[in-house]
Amino acid sequence: MEKDIKKQNQEQSGNINEKRDLLQKHSFQFMFQMIVIIGGPALLAAHYGKKIGIERDMHPKLMIIFMISALAFSWLIILIKFFKFNKEIKRVDEEIKREKEKI
Repeated sequence: MEKDIKKQNQEQSGNINEKRDLLQKHSFQFMFQMIVIIGGPALLAAHYGKKIGIERDMHPKLMIIFMISALAFSWLIILIKFFKFNKEIKRVDEEIKREKEKI
């Protein structure tokens, strides 16, 4: 009976370690997403800021306003994603801690 309990605990801790590995994989994907989240709006802001600014004879001012807005929007998205990701990591770490205490 003791062997069954130990075996079950080992299987559970293995699953939790797999979750941690998966989260590490997601962290690299997150870095790529940040590049896209910052670069995409910045490119769009530069393109449309220049295009609309030239049409309305406000080229430098409008482009700067668009770029600042795009940067603020990008950082807002990044912060939201970071806090969600951080919450998930803390949850998995707590599961690992509880499993270690059981063993």
